[in-house]
Amino acid sequence: MWMLLLGVFLVFGGLAFLVGCFLRVDSGVFLDRAAGDHAKVAKLRSLQASWDKIGKVRQFLASSLGFLLFGTALLVFSYDASLWRYFWVPVVFLVVHFFVLRRLGGEVKTLLSSGSQGDTEVHKVFGQSMRTCIIAIVILVVFGVRASGEGILSQMYPF
Repeated sequence: MWMLLLGVFLVFGGLAFLVGCFLRVDSGVFLDRAAGDHAKVAKLRSLQASWDKIGKVRQFLASSLGFLLFGTALLVFSYDASLWRYFWVPVVFLVVHFFVLRRLGGEVKTLLSSGSQGDTEVHKVFGQSMRTCIIAIVILVVFGVRASGEGILSQMYPF
């Protein structure tokens, strides 16, 4: 049950971040909510300028794809427990996603080298997404090995 709830939460979170890829934080709505606070307005404009520099595809890869992969895997595995024998499939996707993020992180560092608040926030998002991938990989491997029953690891290290 908890896996289903976590999967739904992660998928909806990933979809929210996906929608966020197409919202401009320097639009009138966000600037009105800043209520004339010049520091907030400057931060919003800096953040939008940083996301504009790296593009929508990199923003999608950094902000939402990891959540969508992990959440979808949990939903599929909670739907049918016999599918846990294929736990390695989302793990492979997440490992590839992690290395793509590492490569893009290097590109982003060269693109965003001004040191503004927006650049710092974008770097944080890339770091958080890489940590999310690592956590998802560990969780899927642990539960996948555990669910595989009589696998070699469960014989060597019974839980």
